[in-house]
Amino acid sequence: MLSDTRHIRGNCGGFVRGLPVALIAVTSGLGVMGALISSATGALADPDGREGGMVALLCTAANFTLFGIGAPFWGLVFGVGVHLLMRWRTQPSS
Repeated sequence: MLSDTRHIRGNCGGFVRGLPVALIAVTSGLGVMGALISSATGALADPDGREGGMVALLCTAANFTLFGIGAPFWGLVFGVGVHLLMRWRTQPSS
């Protein structure tokens, strides 16, 4: 039984290696689409935090490096910064 599994696994690997790279990329992108939509919906659901969530998403998706630190860190930093800035601007003056 174990040898049958190895045979099937080998055939599937050969099949996937024979597919065009673009087709594999599209299939992978479609597989991640549900998680991306769910994350974006959650980040943009609260009207008070939309700007920060959008900035965090865009900075992370831009995939840049600043001072040797990757985009996920800067997305978090810029997203929180924009969120705090927007909250500070909308607070009533005493």
